[in-house]
Amino acid sequence: SIAILAGWLSDQMADTDDAGKEGARRRLESDADAVAIHTVHGAKGLEFPIVLLPSLWDARRVDKDAIPVFHDSGKRAIGVGATGPEHDRQVERAGDEADAEDLRLLYVALTRARHQVVVWWATAYDADKAAFARVLCGLTPATGAVARTLPAKPDEATIAAELAARSIASEDAVGTTGERYQPHTDATAMLDVSRFDRSFDRRWVRTSYSGLTRAAHDAGVPGSSEVVEVDETAKVDEPGVTATSSAVVIVDALAVTLPLGGVPGGARVGTLVHNVLERTDFAADDLPAELARACADSGVNRVLEGHVDTLVAGLALAIETPLGLGWDGRRLRDLSHADRLDEMRFDLPLAGGDRPDQTLVTMDAIAAVFAELPDDDPLAGYHQRLGDPLLATSIRGFLTGSIDLVARIGDRHIVVDYKTNMLAPYGDPPRAWHYRPAGLVDAMQDANYPLQAALYSVALHRFLRWRLADYDPARHLGGVAYLFLRGMTGADVPVVDGQPCGVFAWHPPHTFVTALSDVLDRGAP
Repeated sequence: SIAILAGWLSDQMADTDDAGKEGARRRLESDADAVAIHTVHGAKGLEFPIVLLPSLWDARRVDKDAIPVFHDSGKRAIGVGATGPEHDRQVERAGDEADAEDLRLLYVALTRARHQVVVWWATAYDADKAAFARVLCGLTPATGAVARTLPAKPDEATIAAELAARSIASEDAVGTTGERYQPHTDATAMLDVSRFDRSFDRRWVRTSYSGLTRAAHDAGVPGSSEVVEVDETAKVDEPGVTATSSAVVIVDALAVTLPLGGVPGGARVGTLVHNVLERTDFAADDLPAELARACADSGVNRVLEGHVDTLVAGLALAIETPLGLGWDGRRLRDLSHADRLDEMRFDLPLAGGDRPDQTLVTMDAIAAVFAELPDDDPLAGYHQRLGDPLLATSIRGFLTGSIDLVARIGDRHIVVDYKTNMLAPYGDPPRAWHYRPAGLVDAMQDANYPLQAALYSVALHRFLRWRLADYDPARHLGGVAYLFLRGMTGADVPVVDGQPCGVFAWHPPHTFVTALSDVLDRGAP
């Protein structure tokens, strides 16, 4: 979240430990097959199979007017005198130290290779001061001293001879013509600018569920925002079904206010809650303490000051809530880390690829797959909503996203998405009634969540097809569960038509998922 990122950045800016900053640099798992570019100083202590040194012919530039920097009695000193013998002595000492540093760097450069070192030489203006040339041509064998400056600039033939005397192979660069560049001097040429005469293919995108529905959201389509209102045709205090005592009990339970009802809403809170659940071990012995730790780590304490205890208690109840159809009586509480995959990110290639003449993925083609859902499916008829002009699209490229949680129940894998939507009309206290199964169907369709659920199901289908050797979508796909956390009130959650409040369970036929996967892969005419 933004709060966590800002806190981390502040900590890094306040950290004065150089070692810590070095450790924070992004590193590749291996650079064995890569070409690495280093300064000589930065290559100290490293080793490479082959080392290329293209600039040893270039000598250090010496500014005679620069203030001399040297060491005196083991301490770094700066000479501030402008003239005089002492100043000359300081300049000489600074030159000696710079010369020694040049020789040390030359040693480092020539000893980094395991197999081969390749050095380029060209006689430049200050070739008589280059460390490489001075070691070859200015070394006194008896004392090991190296001349600060050679009597003359060594040409290429001299360097080649010195290398040959040391049994080091050399060869001349070929392919040069000696010609020099001559700029165009046509005085009659008219100045002009280049013109961009190409068109952008705006159908090639890297998009997501949010990208596909953004226009509808921005236009204020009901339900496309974080707050979704449910049409409440029957009031809890005036129940329409009272023929049996069990019906009365259900209605009374639906009238109960919700533990998370007073926690503020909004996209930022939703993101924080996602982070908390991702960091939480659902099976922890002390679940409230585990949630409190996850809240602290996620920055909730800074954003929801005064509501943290309520959030922890409410999330604990949500985790303890039975999830109904397709979960064999399980709760999130029953999921170990071995049976959950949090924030499964994906990038799916879409039809069309890099060829604009290929077929594209269209919303009409996606709607056609939804239209094949059986009549008793809770989302039957949703395909009509996909005909909204604000959702029209024709794209190719990539579809990206992140699934909140993939839960494994036996052989089945279920797409889980956490929602913190406030479904009560503005000003009404949220009650379990607002999160009953029929209300959740409306909320799902109003916000176009079925499209998200379907796309995520395809991502899971592709992932399992890749990872499971005996993959069978009829056996391994377990459907979708959208968990509206505010309506999940624990073990005593009201159950209507066999489904607990707050949990939208969808079990589309596996053929629906495979057909949609084919549409995304092949497109439509």
